[in-house]
Amino acid sequence: MKREIDVLMDTFKLKQKFKHDKLFLMVIKSFVKREWKTTHHFLKNFHDLTYMKCYKEMRKWWRPQNDWTYTFRNREIKVKYILEIFLREYIEELFKGYEKYCISTEIQEHLQKVINT
Repeated sequence: MKREIDVLMDTFKLKQKFKHDKLFLMVIKSFVKREWKTTHHFLKNFHDLTYMKCYKEMRKWWRPQNDWTYTFRNREIKVKYILEIFLREYIEELFKGYEKYCISTEIQEHLQKVINT
């Protein structure tokens, strides 16, 4: 799984996007590898907003709050930003080759709702 995460997050597009902040890519990879249970739950249930809201209200252990931060090399970054980038790249990889059949604006809107939930 760690190898797949490295492959997903080492694309040329991401390297160009974060060429001035390479540490952020390392933070994303580190978080996803270390907090795999949290990431797995997001990937498994991210299509169901009502489920996500319900678990947030119940304050399940795996559901991070919006102000949750991850520390990497003495730099704190909000998990919200980490998951946003990771989920976006994961979705793009899933739909690779099927872009003409998908409505990308709806997918991006749903992703934003999940992150802000």
